[in-house]
Amino acid sequence: MKAGVLPLLGLMAAPVLCAAGEVAPDKQGEHGKPSHCPDHDGDGLCNDEDSCPLDDWNDVDSDNICGDVDSCPFDFFPDYDNDGICPGEDSCEYDPHNDVDQDGVCGDMDSCPFDHENDSDSDALCVHEDSCPNDLYNDFDSDNTCDSDDPCPLVQGDCETGTRFEVDDL
Repeated sequence: MKAGVLPLLGLMAAPVLCAAGEVAPDKQGEHGKPSHCPDHDGDGLCNDEDSCPLDDWNDVDSDNICGDVDSCPFDFFPDYDNDGICPGEDSCEYDPHNDVDQDGVCGDMDSCPFDHENDSDSDALCVHEDSCPNDLYNDFDSDNTCDSDDPCPLVQGDCETGTRFEVDDL
């Protein structure tokens, strides 16, 4: 076929191949003589024709991120939390600290990401911040005695003479 017919047919010429570290001859050098082009990654493609000139695998996972800058070069899905662990291997894909408190709950879902005991009484206070970690209402009557240890959790002070709180106050 004549030169110039391939583009008219919608066909592209094959990339010029060369050995690793060498330069590849261009098909149309100056004055009909072959010129050379660099191939930095040694994949046999000239840098100007190589979609990933520093990645000899040329984006093997087809995620449009060249392998030389892809944190997961063999995995189509990206490393969402940028912790260097690829999806499928990362038990906490959206937690860059990967369950830092080792409680089995990923930090992005953990109400107490730095407290391995979490919120044992469901009062929205992490155990290390909760003065009464086993009481939902903590110290309701504010007498410095946790409700679970307080004989009169609705009475501030002495049970007989202290200020009483009604159940409706809860």
